[in-house]
Amino acid sequence: MRLVAPCRSLTLFALLAACSALALPLHGSSGDDDKAIIDELQDVVRELTNLAEHHRRQAAAAELRAADAERELAELRQFVADHGEFGKDFDSYKSIKAIREKEAAARRADELAAQREANRTAERERRAAARAERMRGAEERDRSERLDRAGFSHVGDEIWAGRMGYRFASRTTPGVEIEYDTYLGLYYQPTRATTEVDFSRMTISGSIVSMAAGERNVGVAITFFDAHGNQVGSEVIRINNARPTVPYPFSSTLDMALDRPFSSSSVHVLYADPVAPSGDEAP
Repeated sequence: MRLVAPCRSLTLFALLAACSALALPLHGSSGDDDKAIIDELQDVVRELTNLAEHHRRQAAAAELRAADAERELAELRQFVADHGEFGKDFDSYKSIKAIREKEAAARRADELAAQREANRTAERERRAAARAERMRGAEERDRSERLDRAGFSHVGDEIWAGRMGYRFASRTTPGVEIEYDTYLGLYYQPTRATTEVDFSRMTISGSIVSMAAGERNVGVAITFFDAHGNQVGSEVIRINNARPTVPYPFSSTLDMALDRPFSSSSVHVLYADPVAPSGDEAP
């Protein structure tokens, strides 16, 4: 069985029909016939590909010719309008045309200058924003370094806590001994009193500073843990109308649920609410 590959003049419909016919299964055909059919199909596919490329090039060329025709038509329309306005006065026509071309060139130059100025303005704004961002970053780093040197640590929401001091309470027990005298019998003899550390009572002292802009109501929780990670004490420090960069000292005494020193502690921010300006309603 021999099939002839379609030529370039064959229509696309005919090529598709040929492909469909070649794709039908042939009963009783040998292996050589199948190979021949496959070769013919490949020839058809190549021909279709070449035909599609040919039509694509033709369409691109047609688009170029159409664009040229549109431009020539616009020029012709302008020529007809100018001819109707100036008639046979060719010198006036050339003069007006030159003026129009000069005006168009001036408009293009103005547009390019405006675009360049807009680009320069955008670049200046971008550089100014980058410089301001670098300055803010430098200020924040300097602020953090100064606070670190002063013993403050950032605990969240632009709240910094200073190093804290701790002191456990003490209790004094009077010393008494029991003495015996042959005349007096048993009696109590005062001795030197003993002082012990009371780990169930502790006083803490430190400072809190808010670094955010504007006044805020601040609440900071301080929590203490024993060696096993169990919470054994806590205290909440509240500062109303805290002004920025102002350290607020505090001291507080709390009860501890242990009979030995605590092992670790943590500080975290409970709230940091902005204070509404005077005369405004709070949100």
